[in-house]
Amino acid sequence: MSEYLKHILKKADRFEAIHKYDDAIDLYDKLIESDYCEARLFALRGYSKFKAKYYSDAINDFSKAIDLKADVPTTFFYRARSKEEIGDIDGALDDYKKSAELDYDKPDVHINMGMIYEYLGDVKKAMEEYQITLKLDPENEIAINSLEVLCNQ
Repeated sequence: MSEYLKHILKKADRFEAIHKYDDAIDLYDKLIESDYCEARLFALRGYSKFKAKYYSDAINDFSKAIDLKADVPTTFFYRARSKEEIGDIDGALDDYKKSAELDYDKPDVHINMGMIYEYLGDVKKAMEEYQITLKLDPENEIAINSLEVLCNQ
Protein backbone atom coordinates (compact mmCIF):
# COMPACT_ATOMS: atom_id res chain seq x y z
CA MET A 1 0.00 0.00 0.00
CA SER A 2 1.40 3.39 -0.94
CA GLU A 3 2.01 6.09 1.64
CA TYR A 4 -0.83 8.09 0.14
CA LEU A 5 -3.28 5.21 0.57
CA LYS A 6 -2.09 4.75 4.16
CA HIS A 7 -2.76 8.45 4.70
CA ILE A 8 -6.32 8.08 3.37
CA LEU A 9 -6.90 5.08 5.65
CA LYS A 10 -5.74 7.07 8.70
CA LYS A 11 -7.98 9.95 7.69
CA ALA A 12 -10.96 7.59 7.37
CA ASP A 13 -10.20 6.23 10.85
CA ARG A 14 -10.19 9.77 12.22
CA PHE A 15 -13.54 10.58 10.60
CA GLU A 16 -14.96 7.43 12.11
CA ALA A 17 -13.60 8.35 15.55
CA ILE A 18 -15.56 11.61 15.47
CA HIS A 19 -18.70 9.93 14.10
CA LYS A 20 -18.47 11.41 10.59
CA TYR A 21 -19.36 8.08 9.04
CA ASP A 22 -20.37 9.39 5.61
CA ASP A 23 -16.97 11.07 5.25
CA ALA A 24 -15.24 7.85 6.31
CA ILE A 25 -17.33 5.88 3.80
CA ASP A 26 -16.26 8.25 1.01
CA LEU A 27 -12.60 7.67 1.87
CA TYR A 28 -13.04 3.89 2.05
CA ASP A 29 -14.69 4.13 -1.39
CA LYS A 30 -11.54 5.84 -2.69
CA LEU A 31 -9.34 3.12 -1.25
CA ILE A 32 -11.46 0.35 -2.73
CA GLU A 33 -11.62 2.10 -6.11
CA SER A 34 -7.81 2.37 -6.09
CA ASP A 35 -7.67 -1.40 -6.69
CA TYR A 36 -6.49 -1.88 -3.14
CA CYS A 37 -9.41 -4.10 -2.36
CA GLU A 38 -8.79 -6.26 0.61
CA ALA A 39 -11.25 -7.74 3.05
CA ARG A 40 -10.29 -5.26 5.76
CA LEU A 41 -11.39 -2.27 3.67
CA PHE A 42 -14.80 -3.78 2.96
CA ALA A 43 -15.17 -4.62 6.66
CA LEU A 44 -14.15 -1.10 7.71
CA ARG A 45 -16.52 0.49 5.22
CA GLY A 46 -19.23 -1.92 6.36
CA TYR A 47 -18.66 -0.87 9.96
CA SER A 48 -18.99 2.81 9.00
CA LYS A 49 -22.19 2.01 7.12
CA PHE A 50 -23.46 0.07 10.14
CA LYS A 51 -22.74 3.01 12.43
CA ALA A 52 -24.44 5.36 9.94
CA LYS A 53 -27.46 3.00 9.99
CA TYR A 54 -27.14 1.98 6.32
CA TYR A 55 -27.73 -1.63 7.32
CA SER A 56 -28.39 -3.20 3.91
CA ASP A 57 -25.28 -1.54 2.47
CA ALA A 58 -23.30 -2.66 5.52
CA ILE A 59 -24.43 -6.24 4.96
CA ASN A 60 -23.21 -6.07 1.35
CA ASP A 61 -19.78 -4.83 2.44
CA PHE A 62 -19.47 -7.38 5.23
CA SER A 63 -20.43 -10.10 2.73
CA LYS A 64 -17.70 -8.93 0.34
CA ALA A 65 -15.20 -8.95 3.21
CA ILE A 66 -16.27 -12.49 4.15
CA ASP A 67 -15.94 -13.63 0.52
CA LEU A 68 -12.33 -12.41 0.59
CA LYS A 69 -11.47 -13.56 4.11
CA ALA A 70 -13.91 -15.80 5.95
CA ASP A 71 -12.10 -16.20 9.26
CA VAL A 72 -12.67 -12.85 10.97
CA PRO A 73 -15.25 -13.15 13.77
CA THR A 74 -15.96 -9.42 14.01
CA THR A 75 -17.03 -9.29 10.37
CA PHE A 76 -19.63 -11.99 11.02
CA PHE A 77 -20.63 -10.25 14.27
CA TYR A 78 -21.35 -6.89 12.63
CA ARG A 79 -23.06 -8.50 9.67
CA ALA A 80 -25.28 -10.27 12.21
CA ARG A 81 -25.99 -6.98 13.99
CA SER A 82 -26.90 -5.40 10.64
CA LYS A 83 -29.16 -8.33 9.75
CA GLU A 84 -30.91 -7.99 13.10
CA GLU A 85 -31.57 -4.32 12.38
CA ILE A 86 -33.37 -5.16 9.13
CA GLY A 87 -35.31 -8.02 10.71
CA ASP A 88 -33.38 -10.97 9.26
CA ILE A 89 -33.34 -12.84 12.57
CA ASP A 90 -32.42 -16.26 11.12
CA GLY A 91 -29.57 -14.75 9.10
CA ALA A 92 -28.37 -12.87 12.16
CA LEU A 93 -28.39 -16.04 14.26
CA ASP A 94 -26.39 -17.91 11.60
CA ASP A 95 -23.77 -15.15 11.56
CA TYR A 96 -23.59 -15.00 15.36
CA LYS A 97 -23.02 -18.77 15.39
CA LYS A 98 -20.21 -18.40 12.87
CA SER A 99 -18.68 -15.58 14.89
CA ALA A 100 -18.84 -17.77 18.01
CA GLU A 101 -17.18 -20.66 16.15
CA LEU A 102 -14.31 -18.37 15.21
CA ASP A 103 -13.88 -16.62 18.57
CA TYR A 104 -15.50 -17.92 21.76
CA ASP A 105 -14.06 -15.16 23.97
CA LYS A 106 -16.65 -12.51 23.07
CA PRO A 107 -19.59 -12.24 25.48
CA ASP A 108 -21.52 -9.94 23.11
CA VAL A 109 -21.89 -12.77 20.60
CA HIS A 110 -23.52 -15.00 23.20
CA ILE A 111 -25.70 -12.24 24.68
CA ASN A 112 -27.06 -11.48 21.22
CA MET A 113 -27.66 -15.16 20.46
CA GLY A 114 -29.39 -15.52 23.82
CA MET A 115 -31.69 -12.60 23.05
CA ILE A 116 -32.55 -14.06 19.64
CA TYR A 117 -33.29 -17.49 21.12
CA GLU A 118 -35.41 -15.81 23.78
CA TYR A 119 -37.30 -13.89 21.07
CA LEU A 120 -37.83 -17.15 19.16
CA GLY A 121 -39.18 -18.79 22.32
CA ASP A 122 -36.30 -21.25 22.77
CA VAL A 123 -35.78 -20.67 26.49
CA LYS A 124 -33.32 -23.56 26.91
CA LYS A 125 -30.93 -22.28 24.24
CA ALA A 126 -31.35 -18.69 25.46
CA MET A 127 -30.35 -19.74 28.98
CA GLU A 128 -27.36 -21.69 27.64
CA GLU A 129 -26.11 -18.60 25.79
CA TYR A 130 -26.61 -16.37 28.85
CA GLN A 131 -24.68 -18.90 30.96
CA ILE A 132 -21.81 -18.90 28.44
CA THR A 133 -21.84 -15.11 28.65
CA LEU A 134 -21.51 -15.26 32.44
CA LYS A 135 -18.57 -17.66 32.18
CA LEU A 136 -16.84 -15.09 29.97
CA ASP A 137 -18.06 -12.02 31.87
CA PRO A 138 -19.36 -12.94 35.36
CA GLU A 139 -20.73 -9.44 36.01
CA ASN A 140 -22.66 -9.07 32.76
CA GLU A 141 -25.89 -7.43 33.90
CA ILE A 142 -27.85 -8.31 30.77
CA ALA A 143 -27.11 -12.02 31.20
CA ILE A 144 -27.83 -11.90 34.93
CA ASN A 145 -31.15 -10.11 34.45
CA SER A 146 -32.17 -12.26 31.49
CA LEU A 147 -31.50 -15.47 33.41
CA GLU A 148 -33.50 -14.14 36.36
CA VAL A 149 -36.45 -13.36 34.12
CA LEU A 150 -36.31 -16.73 32.37
CA CYS A 151 -35.96 -18.66 35.63
CA ASN A 152 -39.01 -16.89 37.08
CA GLN A 153 -41.29 -17.70 34.14
